Amino acid sequence: PLPPRPFRDFSWEGLRQLLRFRWPGFALRFFLRSQRGRQLLQRSEEIFRNVNEPLSYERLKRLDRRRLGLVSHALERFVWILHKEDWSRWEELLKHWNKETMIIYDEQDPLIHYTAYENLGRTLKCENLVVTQGAGHISPLNFPQMITWDLMKFLLSVPGDSSSSNTAKEPANV
Repeated sequence: PLPPRPFRDFSWEGLRQLLRFRWPGFALRFFLRSQRGRQLLQRSEEIFRNVNEPLSYERLKRLDRRRLGLVSHALERFVWILHKEDWSRWEELLKHWNKETMIIYDEQDPLIHYTAYENLGRTLKCENLVVTQGAGHISPLNFPQMITWDLMKFLLSVPGDSSSSNTAKEPANV
C-alpha cells in the first residue's frame, strides 16, 4: 500500500523533488534522456529490481525511444495520481478501517521510510506487521520465503486471532 501523502515519506530526495511537479509527457521524456534522468533511472533500477538478480545498467543505456516513452508515460501517470488523489479523504477513511490487515515492509526500504509503514499500522490498528530485513522495497518478490509463513498464518487465521508473529522468519519444518 502507498501511505497517504507519500511525498513526505519518500526516502530518496531526488525522487521526492521530481514528483513534486506535474510533468507534461514531452518534458519528462526529455528529462529521462539527460544525464540526471539516466541517474534517476539507474537509482530506480536499484530500488525496483529483484535483489536476487544482477543490476542491468547496460539495459538502461540501450533504452530506445519507444521503451523510454513507456517508462516516462508510467512515471507521468504515477505523478498524476500523486497530485490528483484526495489524500485527506484517504486519511479519514483509514482512521475508520476495521478489517484485518497485514502490512509487510522492509526495515531498510530504499523508497519509503519505515516510519511511514509504522504510522500506517498505528492508523489501521494493525496487529500484523511483518518486518523483513534486506528484502528491499518489493519484499514478496525478492524473498517470498521470508513472508510466506506469516502470510499463510494471517490468511488462515480466524478474524480477531492475534497469534501472528511480528517478525519474518521461516518455520522450522516446512
